[in-house]
Amino acid sequence: MVRKIQPVILAGGKGTRMKAEVPKPLFEFQGRSMIRRILDTLEADEGCFLSIIVVGHGGDQIKAALGDRYRYAEQTELTGTATAVKAAMPFLGDEPVLVLYGDNPFISTESIRRMREMFFAEKPKMAMFSTSLPNYEGWREVFLGFGRVKRDADGNVLGIVEAKNASPEELTIREVTPGGNCFDADWLRVALPMVRPHSNNGEYYLTELVTIAVSSGQKVIAVPVPPQEAVGINSLDEARLALEI
Repeated sequence: MVRKIQPVILAGGKGTRMKAEVPKPLFEFQGRSMIRRILDTLEADEGCFLSIIVVGHGGDQIKAALGDRYRYAEQTELTGTATAVKAAMPFLGDEPVLVLYGDNPFISTESIRRMREMFFAEKPKMAMFSTSLPNYEGWREVFLGFGRVKRDADGNVLGIVEAKNASPEELTIREVTPGGNCFDADWLRVALPMVRPHSNNGEYYLTELVTIAVSSGQKVIAVPVPPQEAVGINSLDEARLALEI
């Protein structure tokens, strides 16, 4: 019997840089909306339950587009990714929780399956997708705004630094995370309230859970994905760059 995980898709952001009438997750790329691409990918893996979708800005439009097949969690405070996951907590059971972002549409079913299998095999409290880059040139410019993965001398994950809060030295790191994470559900319930707002902008970042896990002696595993799968689309410029892949 296949052991299953519970996907949660964060789809509550405004997406003002898309300059579109529809919410960002409904932005169409090559004939399918970004969130539809993600849902199709997840539903091709028998190890995933039906997704829980966190909505906020434009939530009614997303619900109308996707229908009543899914469960929807309402994010009333648009104060960051940790707040978004908090909105989904009442819907969760005991299964590992896979959190994906509605603007990262290229992750493959194979990578989802690899994340699931590694999580059950290694039993960490937290796992994350990561991708390593030769440079930030050409279509790889889309990664400039991604969080950088910090490691110690032995290669263990220490934390994630958001690009807008990174130092010039940290911005040179060429391992980034597209934001997909898998969590032990019980640990997530304990750790999520520990996330504090960032001093720069008051946002609650889900990536802070990496630091929380490491500081409490928990190992965080990184599941590698090809750069082509890690691409996110946050603006029309990034959509054009994605066409070059």
